[in-house]
Parts: sequence; structure tokens; C-alpha cells
Amino acid sequence: MKRIVVLGSSVAAGKVSEEIRRLDPESEIILMGLDGCYPYDRYLFAPVIAKEVEYPQVFFRDKNFYEQHRIQVISDKKITRINLARNRIMTEDKTTFAYDALVIADAPGYRLPSIKGASKNGVFGFTHLKEIDNILDVLPLVETVVVQSDTPEGLQITAAFLKRDKEVIWIVSGESIFPSLWGLEVGQKMASLLEIKGLRIMHENAIAEILGEGEAKAVRLKSGKILSVQVVILGDVEGDFRLFVDSSLKIHNRICVDDRFRTNVDNVFAVGSAAAGGCPIVAGEDVMPSVLYEQEARITAAVLSGQPQPLACWPVVVRSISLEGLTIDFIAETRIKDGQKEFVFADEGCKIYKKVFTDSNIPCGAYLINAHEELEKFGRLIEGTMTLAGFPELVPAESATAHSPDDLLTAESPQTKCL
Repeated sequence: MKRIVVLGSSVAAGKVSEEIRRLDPESEIILMGLDGCYPYDRYLFAPVIAKEVEYPQVFFRDKNFYEQHRIQVISDKKITRINLARNRIMTEDKTTFAYDALVIADAPGYRLPSIKGASKNGVFGFTHLKEIDNILDVLPLVETVVVQSDTPEGLQITAAFLKRDKEVIWIVSGESIFPSLWGLEVGQKMASLLEIKGLRIMHENAIAEILGEGEAKAVRLKSGKILSVQVVILGDVEGDFRLFVDSSLKIHNRICVDDRFRTNVDNVFAVGSAAAGGCPIVAGEDVMPSVLYEQEARITAAVLSGQPQPLACWPVVVRSISLEGLTIDFIAETRIKDGQKEFVFADEGCKIYKKVFTDSNIPCGAYLINAHEELEKFGRLIEGTMTLAGFPELVPAESATAHSPDDLLTAESPQTKCL
């Protein structure tokens, strides 16, 4: 009987296991969790912190699902070595698992930034469910949280702690937030608006050291400033693939795959945040909504089971962030590339801003500020079922001189009916 091993604790791991079983009722499927948990959705971590989502919703499926579908879940063994040449996985207790095919759905581990004191209690990478458990345990006693991140996920994390009435300090490396996405002036004005909502932002800075005897008590910034804190979130962590260092597996930050999620090693696949190259959708971060992984799972399962490859139908990935009186939606491609064109709209009275990015005249990404009700419409634009002709308010960025970023975020217009 064929044995397929899936490595990971993410939604991607759970979904690919589910799809393999759907197409292949006979093969043995072993899902090896990497951190002692059944598969869960990292995208829901911030909503769980904010109490917008109930804790049980973070899990991909309940335990009965795996039993009913004959998916063996192993979550109590630490992997110490993976021999891709011999199709073997070794664990700390000397157990060996042979496999016929291997699907890697998560990095075997994550590395925090090289910051002195990063190993102290109270410092988290926001990558594992057990970290969220620890944060929830101490949160009632926490007054101040520091988040270091340059991504939309980092902003979502800061918003979650603000909703729990914590003092939140956001440390960013640039002179504004998301300067490559929003532009310098809009980024600076958005920072001012977020500060009005209670968020402290430390620009052009980074944590140099985390202070405290065993537990995080303060951080020293590169500027020399010392901030008293109880929780430190280092949001932009990297996957740790050192388990594969002695193999021929091609890795460039993540595992390189083709459009069928095959690696350069026979019978080894990679999906989810472990993979690079298989999914044409890039949304700027590793943590994405679970809907993105459904297509990856269908393709991988079809290849493994010898079925025809399904027609690729990639969803439009959206990250939405809300605070009182402010909504921000990031749609699809949010890593801006050279050669892209921008189309914008600004309504200073309602503090609305919209921007669409095109690549070779094809819309590939957008963001909306205080225009959440138009999210579905802009999603259709990125899907390709609408064209820019349906958005007459958008004009090329170089001609958008009617409204300045200052007007956008500070002015009030009695003539404009705000939504």
C-alpha cells in the first residue's frame, strides 16, 4: 500500500490531506504535525486575540474528521532528521517513518530575527498556536505590547491588541508605513490617523535588545530609546529549513516548486507557506486565508493520485483590517514591482482612498481605505471579470493632482455625503 506523509500543522497540511483522501481512498496517509497540534489556521490568530473569532474556529477540522477519513495524525513526535534520498523521517525517540511520497506544508521551524534576548519569555513570532495560547494566558496582566513588522499582517496584529485595550507600539523600519505600497506621503498620513486611534508608531527603527531577567520587561531600540513592555511580537519571521540542509532539495527562502507543486526531488512536494513558485498569487506575506490553499491541495492531490490536473482557478486573496472609523483592505498582489502602473481615487471629505496596480495593463492588486463596501467589486476587477472601464473614478497616479494626501486624511467636506 502506498504511504503518503504530509508534514505540517497548517490549513495547507490539513487541506492537502483531505484532498488526497478524496481522490485516493486506499493509500495510507500520515499527517505529522510539527508543533504538537492538529492543523490550524494562522490567519485567524489576530481575530482570536481580538475576540472576533472563537478559539475552536482556529482548527481546520475536528479530531473526528481525521479518524473518519483514515488520516493518521501524529503530533507528539519531534522530527530530528529527514533523509530524502532514502524516503525516511526520523524522530527524537528513534522512530523511523518510511514514505512513498512526501508533502511539506510548513517550514519545519521558524527563526526569530537575530536580536539579543529574543529567547526570553514573552517574545513571540506569532507562528504557532501554542504561542497564541501563551499570549491569551498572560493578556489580562499585559499593559504594553510591542510589534515589530513591516507587513500588513503586522498591522493586523497591532489592531487586534488595540481592540483588547492594550497600549500598542508598532516598530517599522521605514519613514512611513508601507511606503512602497502607499507612497511616502499617504503612508505618513495613514500613520497619523492610526496614532489618533491609539497606536504608537516608531519609524525608522528596530529592536536592538530585549531586556529582562528571563522574561521580557523592556526593549532597547536602535535609536537608544528604552520602552517598558510585557509582550514582544516579532512579526516578520523566516522559515527554518535546516532539516533539509544535507539534501539536494532546492531552497531559496522557501522550497522551490513547479506549477504542480513538485520539487526537484522525486516524490517530494511542497505547498502553503513552505513553497515558492507554485501559486501565481502573491499577497505579500506567508500567512494567507485558507481559501488560497484549496487550489494548491487539489493540484497536488491530483498529481499524487494520477488524476487529471484540475483547471487552475486561483482566488483573489484579501486581508482586511478595521479599527473604529477606519477600514483597510489589501487585495491580491501587494508586493509592488518595477514597471507596474497605478490608478488612484481620493475623496477627502469621506477620507476614502483607492489604488489599483496593473502589470502589462492587467489589474493585479489593489488596496482600499474606507471603501470596504466596494471590496467585492474590486475583487472582480482583479479576477478579470471587470475592467478598469467600470471604474471611471480611477485616474493614472501621475495625473491624480486634484487631491493631496494631506486633504485625503485631514479635510472635511460638507458637500460630500460620507458612507
